[in-house]
Order: sequence, then C-alpha cells, then structure tokens
Amino acid sequence: MTILPLSDPYVNFPNKLILILLSTFIVHFSLRYATSDLPVHRFMVLIVIFTTRIVIINGNDSC
Repeated sequence: MTILPLSDPYVNFPNKLILILLSTFIVHFSLRYATSDLPVHRFMVLIVIFTTRIVIINGNDSC
C-alpha cells in the first residue's frame, strides 16, 4: 500500500475546494444566462475564463 505525499493535488484539500468553487461558479452563471435573454457571447466569455483558470491551476500543480 502506497501512502500519497501531502503535496499530491488529489490529497490537498485547498485544491479540491478551489475546483468545487469554480465548478459552482460556472454552473451558477450557466443557469443564470441560460434563463435570461442576454447574448450568448457573454456566456461564452465566462466559459473561456473558467477554462483558462482550470488550465492555469492544473499547470501550476503539475510543476
């Protein structure tokens, strides 16, 4: 049985918390913009920002 180091992103609680918060953020705005008459391009900007943040967070953990 292997014990994972504390620096492992799958063990580190703050990383999980950040992922949960960002996921909640995108779901909230997805539902909000899907039920309103706002243009789709604003929603797409939020999707791109969210995706970029996830890539940056994952990139920092892999170093």
